[in-house]
Amino acid sequence: MNAVFYYSNTDQSKTVAEYIANALGWDIFNIEDGDGEGLEYEKAFVVFPVHCQNIPARVKSFLSNLLARYLIPVATYGRMHHGNVLYEIENDYGFTVIGGAFVPAKHTYIEEEGVSSADLWALEPLIEKAREGKASSVSFLREKKDLFADLAPEWRSRVGVSLRRTKDCKGCLLCEAVCPCWKGRERTPSKECIRCLKCVSVCKEKALKVRLTLPLKLYLRKKKLSEVKVFV
Repeated sequence: MNAVFYYSNTDQSKTVAEYIANALGWDIFNIEDGDGEGLEYEKAFVVFPVHCQNIPARVKSFLSNLLARYLIPVATYGRMHHGNVLYEIENDYGFTVIGGAFVPAKHTYIEEEGVSSADLWALEPLIEKAREGKASSVSFLREKKDLFADLAPEWRSRVGVSLRRTKDCKGCLLCEAVCPCWKGRERTPSKECIRCLKCVSVCKEKALKVRLTLPLKLYLRKKKLSEVKVFV
């Protein structure tokens, strides 16, 4: 049994996962739904976004419980820095990793184009390898990360991005349904919030306001990365 699993806050990783699943004819599962967990797989793609140059906590938990003989991790990132996540998966979770990729995607805090068809076409060598009967392992080089990448990412998100619910809120609670960080009728999310802004994307009333600090705005002006990196 083979499958594609994904974790996606703004549908960028979901788009990549759907492309891979359609190309291979494999089942696709949303990690947040828990579907497919507890079963054993021959080969599994895991597609997820890079958060502050790190693997999201929900994906770490999923990888710790996934039963798969061969793993192919695909990380989407907001064109700034993809961190060292593929190397960490290869070395921290005990899978035989047979391929992987870094895919540039829309940054959560920047109005720009999302994953393009050219980005997805670049994944064809990875998809072709997944079709092969025999699977040879690959190794990832250790990538450089920013000096403070592992320093309290939740705290850094709170410092860099303010998020509040305004009087336009009609009480539909969609934001709370998609994110466990909204508690009750508070105007601000809890301290666990990493500012993925999934809540903002589902708010029909546009009642969630986001403000970036000046240092973060300046950081986001850096030259963007556009290369899809595929490892087979």
